[in-house]
Parts: sequence; C-alpha cells; structure tokens
Amino acid sequence: MISDYNSSVTIFNEQLLEKKYWLKLGVGLNIEKISYSKELNLTQKSINIIKNNLKILGYHHSRKPNFNSPIHDMKQIIKKVSDIGLPPVFSFVYDEFWYIQWQIKNALEEILGKNYKQLPDFWAWNVDQGKSGWQPHRDKVGGSLFDNNEPKSVTVWIPLSVANPTNSCMYVLPANKDKYYNKLKPSGGQISLPGSLADIKALPADPGDLLIWTQEVFHWGSSSLDNHNEESRISIAYEFQRNDVKPFRDFLLDPNTLPSFDERLVLISMQILQYTHMYGFKEDLVFWAQNCIERYKRINKL
Repeated sequence: MISDYNSSVTIFNEQLLEKKYWLKLGVGLNIEKISYSKELNLTQKSINIIKNNLKILGYHHSRKPNFNSPIHDMKQIIKKVSDIGLPPVFSFVYDEFWYIQWQIKNALEEILGKNYKQLPDFWAWNVDQGKSGWQPHRDKVGGSLFDNNEPKSVTVWIPLSVANPTNSCMYVLPANKDKYYNKLKPSGGQISLPGSLADIKALPADPGDLLIWTQEVFHWGSSSLDNHNEESRISIAYEFQRNDVKPFRDFLLDPNTLPSFDERLVLISMQILQYTHMYGFKEDLVFWAQNCIERYKRINKL
C-alpha cells in the first residue's frame, strides 16, 4: 500500500498560502531567490551512455553526479512536511526543488532536443515502513517513443535518501526484455508483468543519484519492510518531453524559468487533484487545492 496523508489541513488554510509560513518551516531553503547558474559537468561520453541506455534498456542510473543542491536539507523538509500531515509534494514551494532539475539541462537537451519542455507533472515520496512506492506501471502507455525507441518524453527520478530493497527502491523491467515495449497503442496497456521475473532489475540508489527512464518502461517502487532500521525512502520525480512533438498535457512548463510562489501553489494543487484517486486524500485537502487554483485564476483574471 502506498503512503497516505490524511491529516486535516483545515487549520493551515491561510498559512499554506503565505510565503513566510514556508520560509519559517524550511529554514535555510529559498523561495524566489535562486538563480539557475550551474549545470552538472556531464561529459559528452557520459551523455552518450545515457542516450544509449535509454534506447536499449529504457533507463539509466548515474551515481552521484554532484548536484549543486542541499540534498540533506531537501530530504529534511520533506520529512517536516510529512510530519504536519501534508503530502511531500508541498516541498515544491522551495526553489531547490526546481533548481535541481535544471542542472541536468545539457543531458536533457541531448536526449529531447534544445527546446525541450517540462510537463506539469511532478511528485515527492516519503515511503514509511510497510508502505510502498507506486505500483507496476508505465508512465505513458504508447505514443511516447519513436519507432527507433528514442524517447519523446522521459521521467527523471532523484533519491534524497538511500533507496534499497529494504526501505523501497525502484524496480524496472529493461526495455529489451519487455515483450510489449513500443508496441502498445496509447489507448491500450496491461498490468501483468510483460516479461520474465528473472529479468527484473532492482535499482538501489544513494542520495543525489540520477535515474532517467523512458515513459514506456515498465517500473515500480517496491514495498518497504514492515520493520527495518533504515530511514524512510525519500525521492522526487519530474517529467520532460520534446518540444517538436504533440504536447502530452494541455500546457507545458519552461524548465529554464523558476515559477513564482503562487504558480508553485497552483501546480502543487494540480498534483494533489490528479493523484487523489491513488492516495485517498481527505475532502478538506482536495477542497483547499481546488480553492487555491480558483484563487489564482481570480487574482490573475484568467
């Protein structure tokens, strides 16, 4: 069962809309202050390896590429947000959660083209004991690959804590072992394992590692043991697509632009609404998210 967040948010209604509340909660983190300035120093050789792995295996795992981000502080704020009963995705109010994705710009430009876009789809996890990540799935069923298996869109997944089979890590069926890979139509799909159990790969990772996969690769977050001595598995994910193919969403984001505080609240609210069916969020949280979006539209006369 995935982690759930069912504490009441009624008492936070107004506070959640205030930048000062979040700055006090996340001491040391920033809101509307960071400037995008330092990309990861990925060599052309390493980028070529990523592209080749995506084409053949459907995924790639880079060990500690040295993000210029406070990984520990980002992990801690997700814990704090969870402790007050909110979904960890609220951590995206902070600049650091937007800046980290920009640092792999050079790799994403090579994979998706110079003018690639960010989808308005992101999430954060704090997988406690006995819980799990998302069940086996494809991020997109059909239509996200070219005929030669090069991706039109990818998912980027970054662990902020250790992630292993004990506290939950990613598992994947490599594309070249998947009998349905790049053969499904957008309206079709299957839930059962499309290959052999022996071909499944566990992807244990360290804080600050970089995992990228195509959006058709079959993958999931494993269950965490009921009783273990490890910290909870904490991670974040983003989605990106080429700009020269049909948009996968009604609107796309510019990955080079830091969203405003109010824009982040709206985007976070969108994530809450689209994943309520998975987490069973309480009505007051759903109501808050709906009102947050309507408030933004009203203020900006949209």
